[in-house]
Amino acid sequence: MLRIVVAAFSYGQRPPEPPQRPVVEEHFGTPIADPYRPLEDLDDPAVRDWLATQSQRARAAFDSLPGRRTLLARLEEIERETPGAVAAASLLRDGEIVCLKRDAGQDVAT
Repeated sequence: MLRIVVAAFSYGQRPPEPPQRPVVEEHFGTPIADPYRPLEDLDDPAVRDWLATQSQRARAAFDSLPGRRTLLARLEEIERETPGAVAAASLLRDGEIVCLKRDAGQDVAT
């Protein structure tokens, strides 16, 4: 596992610096500096370019990991063979139980 982590983070040169701008807010009388506040503005072209660059770098690093495709194929196979699972359950005040179930092969975001 350590070998995979080292391989993923040893990809190429130093990553580009994210867009920074000095933003200082006062909270309960204490000034708090947040130079990375611009990263919250996803409509800013500089932020979008930085995110795209980071995504490309990460994709290249992960794609270069030895055995990655074999591992992904095996994980997909296991996912297809695994029956549905209960992801969450809540007990309501009236004693009724509500469950969030994910069927085998179902996307998490659906």
